[in-house]
Amino acid sequence: MRTVLVIAVIALCAHAWADSLFGDFEQFVRTFNKNYEDVNEYHRRFLNFRKNYNLLSELRNKTSAQLGVTQFFDLSPEEFAAYPCGGVISTLGLAEDLSVSPIPTSMVAAPDSWDWTANGAVTGVKNQGSCGSCWAFSTIGALEGSYYLKNKQLVSLSEQEFVDCSGSNKGCNGGWPWSALSDILGKEQGQVDTENGYPYKAKNQPCAFSSSAVGGKYTGFQSYCKVGTNPCTEADMENLLYNYGPLSACLDATPMQHYKSGVDTATGCNANNIDHCITIVGYGTANGQQFWKIKNSWGTTWGEAGFYRLIKGGGGVGVCGINRVITLPKF
Repeated sequence: MRTVLVIAVIALCAHAWADSLFGDFEQFVRTFNKNYEDVNEYHRRFLNFRKNYNLLSELRNKTSAQLGVTQFFDLSPEEFAAYPCGGVISTLGLAEDLSVSPIPTSMVAAPDSWDWTANGAVTGVKNQGSCGSCWAFSTIGALEGSYYLKNKQLVSLSEQEFVDCSGSNKGCNGGWPWSALSDILGKEQGQVDTENGYPYKAKNQPCAFSSSAVGGKYTGFQSYCKVGTNPCTEADMENLLYNYGPLSACLDATPMQHYKSGVDTATGCNANNIDHCITIVGYGTANGQQFWKIKNSWGTTWGEAGFYRLIKGGGGVGVCGINRVITLPKF
């Protein structure tokens, strides 16, 4: 890898040598083990890195979160938008006809704060890698939580089964949680293999579900709130999360490209441009700011050991569109 770096450095044009950020870029390449195809890509990634670095001062003035160099610092905004879910879910058109259920009226009132990671229902942060399978990780996060609430046992379940076996979705090129749950419910009667039994490969493969590796069997799922006209209220979401476990949700991930820690006010996102699905695992207040605690699927080196805190508020569809639609499986 070092040899590739040296060749690329020598080949870069003279103005790159003089750029004060070039040493930072070299460190970035080493830190995140980047491996570029050729010198042209190396140079293009450096230019993206410089643009992102120059944006930091402006972005830091718009949020209370800590921003900095992440593994996505060599991506353009367009490339980053296409990364989490393959670019397929760039609009909510697929969900306009989604059948939704009324909010249950018999729920126990949620407390002022709650965190399922501290209450047994959340497995360790996983990494989707270079596959646009965020929708599968969002779905599995909710499934693992629902299974825990029923059985008081935390089992890591298989995202790869959903990537390979959900015919309505596009595998590493994107998808929706509710489509995935519907597909596996019909095809495998809701049976989900364990992570060990059907390990994640970060690529599309033929469906290889095995009845001998099943870790749990869900019986159905519900989606709440109308995507276009009647999003969930934050009180609805708190009650659903507290009573039924972690929530599968989707949002615009634009502000997450540079996120390191803290509560993100996320002023740069567009609630109508959903491109990422996540799992909401809690909520609380820090320094007077109410937030959602989100389990992400980009590994533990991103964010707060893989988690993200997004500010609550704004009404309607919520910050970055996170209130638009909530999906919950049932064991």
